Amino acid sequence: MDGKFKILVLIALMLYVISPVDAVPGPIDDIILCIVYAMANRKCIEG
Repeated sequence: MDGKFKILVLIALMLYVISPVDAVPGPIDDIILCIVYAMANRKCIEG
């Protein structure tokens, strides 16, 4: 991911976590999305 796309995805993730509309009740989906985002960034940095 290039820098602009990473920032755009991070903003979308933060809006999803903050918004009252949720796919799954509770913090489970928020935590999963944060972990996936962190793993995707780590993979890009290493690879």
